[in-house]
Amino acid sequence: MDRLYIVVRRDLPAGVQASQCCHAEREFAHHHPELDRQWHAAGGNIVLLSCANEEELYELIGGASIKNISHAHFCEADLGGALTAAAFASSARRLLSSLPLAMREFVHGQWPTGGERTSRRHRAALSVDPSAESATRSA
Repeated sequence: MDRLYIVVRRDLPAGVQASQCCHAEREFAHHHPELDRQWHAAGGNIVLLSCANEEELYELIGGASIKNISHAHFCEADLGGALTAAAFASSARRLLSSLPLAMREFVHGQWPTGGERTSRRHRAALSVDPSAESATRSA
């Protein structure tokens, strides 16, 4: 297995998305230890994807089950047991091919509300050059 796909709900805040991706990976390792060992030995590539909401995530899990694709999911107790993320073996590539990368809307200050919320400290953490960012906007 050369890569692990993690799908997280896009309707969750960025920090919650990040932690749910970690939970899903751990669930996959627990339920599929041999595939996890193969994945780690092959370099441990992870692809983080997002889906719109809990309903879409349930549909993806159902599709993986029908196609006999190894997967594991995570339900967050702090969110009332809601399904938040799932991990899929590399054989799920076709099933997941239409999904966007996870958390793209949070890169370079683009938040879901469309507002500017990137502080100097946040830009520094992302290695964003503020002058290049403003030049891009004015172009």
